[in-house]
Amino acid sequence: MKQAEDHDGSSAQGRKTRLTEFRVRPYRASDLDALHQLDQICFLPGVSYSRAEIARYLRRPDAKSWVVEATGEPAGETAGFVIVSCGRRQQGHIITLDVAPSWRRRAVGSMLMDTAEKWIAQHGGTAVFLETAEDNLTAQAFYLRRGYARLGRIEDYYGRGEAAWLMGKRLGE
Repeated sequence: MKQAEDHDGSSAQGRKTRLTEFRVRPYRASDLDALHQLDQICFLPGVSYSRAEIARYLRRPDAKSWVVEATGEPAGETAGFVIVSCGRRQQGHIITLDVAPSWRRRAVGSMLMDTAEKWIAQHGGTAVFLETAEDNLTAQAFYLRRGYARLGRIEDYYGRGEAAWLMGKRLGE
């Protein structure tokens, strides 16, 4: 799983705040290009997904995706998205969580994770897992605050030979 740099809901100091509202909604096929473009912004080559990879994840029968979009000004802007799966083993997997740089620290990541975790639980999932880059301390801190634990280090997880942490938590606790 990939995480963009910041995913917490705290306010960013020194940054001009836009007055806007946003909503979480299910993915629509017309979102694919915007999601691919956002993934390319959030992650470096070798870590970011190709358009075909994102499309393949979205077509999986055990997967679901949500998009956060602005409803104020500028209306319709994609602030972030999550792709999640929940298999027969009662385990969920966060495939990717992407938040646009201009929307970080505004609770977008938290809204997406809340939605994904709720969906996993509704589909019988009792635990959720994800992977995050070993050097992405901001994402790790976000997940730790959400109750995730580091379960193990995965060598050479990313395309450039970078390690990742497998993180997880039990749902409903």
